[in-house]
Amino acid sequence: LNNFSLPDPAKGQQVVRVLASRGNNLHEVQTAEGETFLASMPTKFRRHVWIKRGDFVLTEPIAEGVRVRAEIAAVLLNDQIDYLVRNGAWPEAFLPDLAGRQGLARLAAAAASDDAASAESCGGVPADMLPPTSDTESEDDLDAGVNPDA
Repeated sequence: LNNFSLPDPAKGQQVVRVLASRGNNLHEVQTAEGETFLASMPTKFRRHVWIKRGDFVLTEPIAEGVRVRAEIAAVLLNDQIDYLVRNGAWPEAFLPDLAGRQGLARLAAAAASDDAASAESCGGVPADMLPPTSDTESEDDLDAGVNPDA
């Protein structure tokens, strides 16, 4: 993410959604306008990066070929997608597709920070792992061995 930059329209870069894998490192993609074409996976990504239907990639146009019109420049991860949305570079047509994807990422981050905060406040033990406490019992009753229910 540190070396990730916004798409450059002057170079013809655009964000597209992967529709299907067509074999031989070719993927059918769809633009925000609904146009579909094939994009090739460059050698540097092969056997290192896996993409599936519904993923988003950044493509650059290629001159050769009629059916294969672009090459994948970057596979967009959730952090990169969030960066594009915050900077207004995300296509409006793809915003509905992010509802579950981005919501889950933010919820997971919020839950992780809540768990860390509760663990710190309870001596390293999450609050849901502690036994229930009752406000009617006092520490004196417990120390004396008095049964509060009797």
